[in-house]
Amino acid sequence: MLAGKKRTRVEIGAEIKLLRKEHNMTQVSLGMKVHVDSAKISRLELGTDTALDTILLMDICEVLHTTMERLCYEPVGNQREIMAEEAYMIIMNAENSDIGTAMKMLRAL
Repeated sequence: MLAGKKRTRVEIGAEIKLLRKEHNMTQVSLGMKVHVDSAKISRLELGTDTALDTILLMDICEVLHTTMERLCYEPVGNQREIMAEEAYMIIMNAENSDIGTAMKMLRAL
């Protein structure tokens, strides 16, 4: 995936919130999986957390099945085609739990 302009803290937080909701997770459940409290997740999502921890963001990416590039940079180019291809690959190689994620990606196009 090609990376565009770097996102602001607020934009990164909005992307975390969007992905968390796509995975039907609460701030509490995401926090438990990455070993922080829900207040930390809330601050991240609002863009008010002054200490963006790279390790924490990497853990969040793993839990939310995304990449640091998608989380931290604006998409460029033919992003719709790239996302459609990613969704197709998830469906072709996925377990049942991943198919819902792929379908949400396709609906977002």
